[in-house]
Amino acid sequence: MTISALKEIEMQFCQILRLCAVLMTKADKKVVIFFIT
Repeated sequence: MTISALKEIEMQFCQILRLCAVLMTKADKKVVIFFIT
């Protein structure tokens, strides 16, 4: 695997984590904004 491929996987993984965090903290707008920015 190349370094660029690893970075691509890492970016996708981060997006998934961010999405999970947003879903879990839907009620808390401040936390959602923190994860999006």
